[in-house]
Amino acid sequence: MLTKNKILTLALFSMLVFFCIDDTLKVKQLLKDPRPLLFSVFQQETNWAEYYDDIFRKYNIPVMKKAFPKVPCDAKNTTLTENMDIVSKYQFTVPQKYLQRLSLDQNGIDRLSKAVLNPAKYPIFVTAASSNHYGESIAMINNYHKLLNVHPELKMIYFDIGLSAEQHKKMKLYCKCEMRSFDFDLYPKHTKEKMGYTWKPIIVQTVLKDHDFVFWMDASVRFNGRPLDELRRLARERGLQFIPGSGAVMQRTSKLTFDFFKEKPCVFNFPETTATTFVISRNRFTLEYFMKPWVSCARTS
Repeated sequence: MLTKNKILTLALFSMLVFFCIDDTLKVKQLLKDPRPLLFSVFQQETNWAEYYDDIFRKYNIPVMKKAFPKVPCDAKNTTLTENMDIVSKYQFTVPQKYLQRLSLDQNGIDRLSKAVLNPAKYPIFVTAASSNHYGESIAMINNYHKLLNVHPELKMIYFDIGLSAEQHKKMKLYCKCEMRSFDFDLYPKHTKEKMGYTWKPIIVQTVLKDHDFVFWMDASVRFNGRPLDELRRLARERGLQFIPGSGAVMQRTSKLTFDFFKEKPCVFNFPETTATTFVISRNRFTLEYFMKPWVSCARTS
């Protein structure tokens, strides 16, 4: 069975080609930017390597900056195009029916990658909680309700992944959101191990099937009450918006994970990002090189 480290690390593998703002929850200054917002209107033939290389230059982003500069490595750091090819060739033992269910088979990705006629202005908020995080989740919902005073058009989907019947009933009455119960029986048995977090990418992709813009939040996330316009713009342009972690990918990842992917740890001498909260804009790149490998890793036993 894949461990928690294994599941979260694949996201970090893909994240090597991405970048973060200093703090998603504390955007320092929200500007009235005259530049047009970039929505999910990318064509299937978009050259993603060129697209992201342009963004790296535009924002002067040090993509290949080492977390530990003095750590030697005899493996070559590849280009973005080469990394995309490597990620696409990772081998997983995932039945095709699971990918089809989440529209991550080739037909599904082709369909979800088409231009959206009416792209969402703001991402749909998504969270999940079991009974041991119920209190923490209530505090997050209180905070979210305050954010509705700034953006009353926001929507949230709350997934019950193990609340008691009484907790579910109370949350449904209190939360200004859509309540759903996650059906663990549809997925491999190891998905029921909540500390494995394999349910997280499945939930995110479940929502991405129907919504082109998703904001994931753990129960611990809190908002500072400021408008989300700058975060929205950055996430739409970049495809993914994460916050930094406190270590390096090679430092936080189990050796079993690197062995599984036949990778050398030193190649991943880059700052980690966290899966606590992130925003994803649906397009071919984020589906093919982020969600598909992450979900595939979660379903591999």
